[in-house]
Amino acid sequence: MELSFRSPAINFQQVETAIEMALNPSRVLYDMDSDDEQWISSCQGSTNVHENGSGHMSVEIFEWTMDMFEKKAHALQRDHFTSEEIDDLKFGAGPVVRAIYEHWRQKRQKKGMPLIRHLQPPSWEKYQQQLRERGLALNKGNSAPSDGCQKTSAAERPPMFAFCVKPRGLEVPNKGSKQRSQKRFSVTG
Repeated sequence: MELSFRSPAINFQQVETAIEMALNPSRVLYDMDSDDEQWISSCQGSTNVHENGSGHMSVEIFEWTMDMFEKKAHALQRDHFTSEEIDDLKFGAGPVVRAIYEHWRQKRQKKGMPLIRHLQPPSWEKYQQQLRERGLALNKGNSAPSDGCQKTSAAERPPMFAFCVKPRGLEVPNKGSKQRSQKRFSVTG
């Protein structure tokens, strides 16, 4: 019995790119982790939250606010906001926004990149950046005059994993060369 492939009657198509999907304000992509849970529980007991008029911070409000900060930071290409910008963003979360903003800023500063995975650079780009920084550190160490008394330790090479390699096919082909089609035509005579 021979089975042949039949094309489905309905084709599925992704309409948005990953970045467009991540920046869509109707989708909340930020997902709380255990550090966030600890921060919220410590915030619930603090007098600072109660003085601001809000005794309870829901998980949904927290995730929505963190997501808003991430999307705004990606759009503006920066890691901090002015007081006016924070006030513009707080229309749904109330007075707790400033506390969440400080938590977001510290967490993002500690991580050194966006907190939403879709907005983070690919791993191979991060690895290439680490290698460049290492090269600069090595060059700086080699150019410094050495009197023989100081021993400089070479910066360790960052660990490489399979996902740190640039995927094939992302290189721009040489536009000057003509590429031949891989199709083969049968010649019958």
